[in-house]
Amino acid sequence: MKYLSAFAILSILWLKVPPAHDVLASPINLTKGAAATIELINLQKAILAARTLDDKYPDKDRVRQIVKEGFSSNLKNPALDFWGRPYLYTWDDHGFELRCAGPDKAYYNDDDLTLTWRDSGHE
Repeated sequence: MKYLSAFAILSILWLKVPPAHDVLASPINLTKGAAATIELINLQKAILAARTLDDKYPDKDRVRQIVKEGFSSNLKNPALDFWGRPYLYTWDDHGFELRCAGPDKAYYNDDDLTLTWRDSGHE
């Protein structure tokens, strides 16, 4: 009976321990996600500054120009997220959304990082 209990406990422990590659990937993805969030916030600030100067939200070409002129990095292309995919930018007259594809490198699913800005009264 002692051996059966020990076997049952070991089996439960085995099921709860994630595979080694998940354990190693999680801190890396967490770090990349935190860094991408900081980049999204910095890009938000630049877009809002451009809106103040131009009295309208910038189009995609203007955002590319902002990134090219104002975001430099020796480590990576600032137009790409930390998984190597472009940040997406969509806008209308009352706000915008920035989107990072996340670890799976696919847009519009649960692991995306998004930052949405809506003008007051247009939430």
